[in-house]
Amino acid sequence: MSEQYIERYWRDATPADSIKEPPMVARFRDEHYKGWVIDKLIYWDRSEVPWNRESGHCYERCQVYDPPDPGEGWRLIDVNKDVPQAGDEMWALGKWEVRSPNLAFGKIFTYRRRIEQPKPEPKYIPFTWEDREELRGRIVTYVGKNRTVEFRCESFAVDDDGLLVNDTYAAWLCKNAVFVDTKEPVGRKVTL
Repeated sequence: MSEQYIERYWRDATPADSIKEPPMVARFRDEHYKGWVIDKLIYWDRSEVPWNRESGHCYERCQVYDPPDPGEGWRLIDVNKDVPQAGDEMWALGKWEVRSPNLAFGKIFTYRRRIEQPKPEPKYIPFTWEDREELRGRIVTYVGKNRTVEFRCESFAVDDDGLLVNDTYAAWLCKNAVFVDTKEPVGRKVTL
């Protein structure tokens, strides 16, 4: 990771910041001419030791990482809790890139994962007169007052309230009955 890349995403921090936001990812160095060490920032002792790495070393200078915006529909990944998955992306050289799910997360890099949207439940609408041949011969079932009812769709009629299948309205069947073979409601599946 180049120093130039890092510089765009770090801000100066104070010991008080570590009290407000622990733990943070930070980089440390003893002197301005020494290299940065990247690690977690843990507040240790306010009066004597303002910065502490997990190893216990104290540092004079610290900068705290401000991660890039993951973008709409994405979330940043907690590399300590999440497991790599196909489709995860890594922030590299100023842009998001797809990473291999077979590689462990590098602790100093930033990753994002697409937020899964819940799949909408399928919607069913009652069959119509035009659908009668699709229904012919199919077996439907529903729970009646005292028993389970099962019948084969054989006769069709239509009136002002819609299609009748064996003298039962298709609208009622759509809400109360399922096909025996597929266990799906007796209706036409529609996508919204």
